[in-house]
Amino acid sequence: MEDRPIGQSSGLTWVAAVIFMLILILNVPLFIRMPVATDVVLYDLQAQMVLNGGTLYKDMFETNLPGIVWLHMLVRSIVGMSSDAIRSVDLVNFSGSALLLMMWNRRNHLSMTGMLWLGIALFSFYFSISEWCHFQRDTLILLPALAAVWLRRQQIDRLIESLEAPVSRTSIFGWALLEGLLWATAFWIKPFVAVPALCVWFGSLLIVRQSRKLMLDFSGLLLGGLFLGGVGICWMWQTGAWP
Repeated sequence: MEDRPIGQSSGLTWVAAVIFMLILILNVPLFIRMPVATDVVLYDLQAQMVLNGGTLYKDMFETNLPGIVWLHMLVRSIVGMSSDAIRSVDLVNFSGSALLLMMWNRRNHLSMTGMLWLGIALFSFYFSISEWCHFQRDTLILLPALAAVWLRRQQIDRLIESLEAPVSRTSIFGWALLEGLLWATAFWIKPFVAVPALCVWFGSLLIVRQSRKLMLDFSGLLLGGLFLGGVGICWMWQTGAWP
């Protein structure tokens, strides 16, 4: 008997696809036209102040790390200052996060139908919450954090396979470096991401148990984090925000 992916059915796939499309068609225009929360307005003002030559933390008070302000500076420089534009960026960011979550179980033979129903659940939830949850630090760090977890999963596979076939140290170090950059990106936006990042790495220790290769892996992670941390600190020092 031929194995089928979990939930495989052409009829159910079409039904799920139609429902998914209807949810997007009905909700995306309304989502784009919703107002933005006051937090978004505040970070916009801070971004404009810095872009106009002001000093963050000195000319305008802020309690968080500057990552969210950097993001607003980048987004506003590219798409402009309208609320529709920043909501479109937020939708793209969430779509990337949802896509990673939908594809996460493909290795476990989750069918296209299952992926679509997961997407329906994720987007239905996101469209139903208030504007206070959109373009916020908690949701923005989800994309780099999920991408880092994806790389961690691939790195674990790579280290396990190295028991049977040789894997270059450059490959192990390079992918760990990229993962470290992703975790550091999320950290600058909201430092609480350090807790799941540590949990993910310690979890890989329990799975792999190859001390030398794990030390090489950890070195890449640490270097990626320290590099992006150093770049951010240099920016703060050069702009006068560090003191």
